[in-house]
Amino acid sequence: MLVKYLPPGMVKDLVDSFFVIQTTASQQNLLEDLIIPDGTHGILFVEQGQIMRTELNKEAPSACLNKTYIFGQKSGPVTYRFEPAPLLAYGAKLKPCALKSCFDLPAMELTDRLVAADMLLSTQQQLECEKIYGTASITQKILSLAGFLQQAARTTSRQKALGEAILHHIHLHQGQISIQEICCFFKLNYKYLERLFKQEVGLNPKMYCRIIRFNASILHYQKTSTPLTDLAYTAGYFDQMHFIKEVKRFTGLSPRQFFPTTIQPIASEQVQGIKNRLAD
Repeated sequence: MLVKYLPPGMVKDLVDSFFVIQTTASQQNLLEDLIIPDGTHGILFVEQGQIMRTELNKEAPSACLNKTYIFGQKSGPVTYRFEPAPLLAYGAKLKPCALKSCFDLPAMELTDRLVAADMLLSTQQQLECEKIYGTASITQKILSLAGFLQQAARTTSRQKALGEAILHHIHLHQGQISIQEICCFFKLNYKYLERLFKQEVGLNPKMYCRIIRFNASILHYQKTSTPLTDLAYTAGYFDQMHFIKEVKRFTGLSPRQFFPTTIQPIASEQVQGIKNRLAD
């Protein structure tokens, strides 16, 4: 069972959403979630049980998760398998420019990576994480995590503010905007824009636009049930082959597998998160 919580006001500028994953021993079937790139990164606490994480576009073996981790931006699909046993995991999906603000890490260093928190956090931050494990209820854990992130966040920098403004501009265009147009609108040269994105976002600007364009295509399909042949052009792809390659790049599936007529292979919470993000 996956539950999402909108962030309280004190961390609304940092947190996209909080999440809780719980399974019980009575659940007989192995549960699996397909997670697609959506422009967020974050922190994960596995308090009880284990989670198997697999990156679908890589040949690396699956990783067994059983403690605290910080994860970066994703440029490809990931699956999480939850064993049919008592499991409790929770965490926060951070907004695109929040990773560096909270943990003082160049965002690009964690792109397509999930790293044990004790490799990245200070001793004091690790102690604060242990306190979160010690809280009694889910509500207390989420509030404690919110307080931890608020305390960890540094003063908003000019670079972060500029990055957020550019991201908002990309969202308004649903990713259908060229890098040249972004540079012209914000009066920036490309090298500075790319350096800013690597530091603050963790993806180059072109990849971020590709992810947002694909995310927007999901919302458009859900809203209109547009035939896939038309969806490619509506979402701003050059042709059908370009659309097929992008869908496979971000999901590991063909368009007909990913955009079915019945149940979509990603959780409704993911779709709602994309909708909230692009509506900002």
